[in-house]
Amino acid sequence: MQPKMTSDLPSCPNKRHQSKNYSVIRKGERKLASGTHSRYLCRNKFGESHSFSGQVQSQAQPKIKVTPQVSCPDHKGSRVHSRGTAKTKAGVWAQYQCRRADGEKHYFRILKSSDGSGRAPATKPPECPEHPKSKVVRNGTKGAGLTKRQSYRCEPDSDQQVHFFSPPLTREAVGISTSCSTCDEILSPHRGPLTAARHTPWTLVGVVQALNNLALGASYSSVSLFLRDQRRAVEDHLLVAHGVELITRGDQGQQISSSWARQQGRNAWQLAANLVEQYSPLLFNEVKATIERRERKLRDQNDALLLENPHASLRYPIVYILDELPVEFHQWKSNRNRLQQNGWSLLVVVEIVWRRGSDPLTLPQREPRLRLARAYPRGGEEAWRLVLNELPVRPDFVVADADSGIQNAVKNHYAQNPVELIPSLYHVKANIRDVLLHLPNASTKVQGRLTLIPELEEIMDLITRDDLTMKTLEDLSEWWDLLIAKVVELGSEPAKVMRQRISNEPRLAEAIRILRKHPQLPGSNAAVESQIKYYLEPFLENRKQRYRNLARTNLLMDLAVCRSQGTFSNLNKIGKVIREANESAGGWAPAPRKITDLQPAGAPRYSSLLNGQLLSALSIARGIAPAFPTQMQSGQTTQPRISSAKLRLSKRSKLKKNP
Repeated sequence: MQPKMTSDLPSCPNKRHQSKNYSVIRKGERKLASGTHSRYLCRNKFGESHSFSGQVQSQAQPKIKVTPQVSCPDHKGSRVHSRGTAKTKAGVWAQYQCRRADGEKHYFRILKSSDGSGRAPATKPPECPEHPKSKVVRNGTKGAGLTKRQSYRCEPDSDQQVHFFSPPLTREAVGISTSCSTCDEILSPHRGPLTAARHTPWTLVGVVQALNNLALGASYSSVSLFLRDQRRAVEDHLLVAHGVELITRGDQGQQISSSWARQQGRNAWQLAANLVEQYSPLLFNEVKATIERRERKLRDQNDALLLENPHASLRYPIVYILDELPVEFHQWKSNRNRLQQNGWSLLVVVEIVWRRGSDPLTLPQREPRLRLARAYPRGGEEAWRLVLNELPVRPDFVVADADSGIQNAVKNHYAQNPVELIPSLYHVKANIRDVLLHLPNASTKVQGRLTLIPELEEIMDLITRDDLTMKTLEDLSEWWDLLIAKVVELGSEPAKVMRQRISNEPRLAEAIRILRKHPQLPGSNAAVESQIKYYLEPFLENRKQRYRNLARTNLLMDLAVCRSQGTFSNLNKIGKVIREANESAGGWAPAPRKITDLQPAGAPRYSSLLNGQLLSALSIARGIAPAFPTQMQSGQTTQPRISSAKLRLSKRSKLKKNP
């Protein structure tokens, strides 16, 4: 008699045993002449049992082995099988076997959290740089104080000697902890936030954030104190949430007095200044290389087009917009007991990045970006030659105002292959308007503001960019005649207006020719002024008098250029660049405090940024100016060079003596 199959296991043939006091279990199979029979054991709660058999009616479905929902930390995509658990002092470990497609297999384990809801990160130690396949275990710490770090013991499989090492960039040496309610993870002794370099307590994330704050215009002191506060917050979190007393933790038990706080704020700026010296060249060199590759590609395309047709219109020309920002401040002169006016100049170059439109028949759109910003003791031709010397690719056009220093620098620097100079129409119009405002009967006050009379305002409105590109040279000449005639009609002396015509009429004619041929070009330097206001003025607000070191100030300006170029839009990329550079150097960061201004003993404080003689020294060092004056032809003598600023001062003094 076959048992009735009501479930996976049949009931006992004895009806008295078909109750909750009896249970049936499988006892295997045996083959008979009538077929394969399954054996079962029926037993009660008192231990009494008997066996019975039944013929197999259907083939049982094989059990499907479920792969654990984890992946091998070293071989993504491989098959992972669970191999039970193991318990140690650190906790309960889940053990797994990894089988690769090529047949190789290895074992790894992951520490379970205390509540069983999560798992710790991978706990595989870092590989030995000399023996990648060797066995690596933790071996305590080495170093002392803020430089203490995790050490590892390498046991090679071969006959090579056991040795010790530490990774180039390490984290704090901590043990395995329980799960954290804040982080929702378990600390791993081999994973976590990296330090930026050897012998530094600052994490890589903290250094990247500090550089980002510096690029936004934050002061050295505020960034340095931010780093210290961030470090202290990490220490408190690890101590409270994980019960880990960091080896880098300083003395927090001392009472902080007001004098101690002032001392911290006074000396903190050096930390951020060191970060600028260390990592600004690294980031700026990446940006500079990218810009130069783009410019050289455009230069080759434009040169090939001009070689084929010298009068061709360039669709994507290389355009630089130049402007100078004088930075003036008053400084208390203690030895003379009076205020003295000092200052330096910020020379700014903005490039135009062309954006192609969706329609190929439309003109490309302009995107201004900071290309270079340099702080020098003063402006003028010599300083601008130094700036242009740092731009290796010759531009097609330069947009600037009527400053003689910029005009002469562009003309002389590109003397072998001249560059077309576009005058800023805004400044040309502003100069003419300024002359008219100071003529008798040409201005009036509206709500306390000096403005031109309506007749002159109508004439000035005829030299907008759109109107100029529609004018011919004859129309431009007639406009000047109309303006001078109106000034004479008002009873004013036209001499100053005629001087403006002599200097600006050729510039306007040149601007009309260039803008008519290349309508996508900017007609003013408004782009550079907006970049100065957005990216550079935060560096000068309330602390322009504190900049003293010329080289370090220019490195800080490089961070502003990196920000304008989009470098700080991806902080993870910055961290990768710093990490790869420091790891390639064995974990060592570039040496700080190499840029210093040696202070003379017993003399007033020296500042390289306020030393005007550095311009000539830098020009000679970079090969822009000869070391000695060139000998002129026989019968002539060399004359000392007079700067444009001194020449203007001498002219003003002569005018005061002979009005």
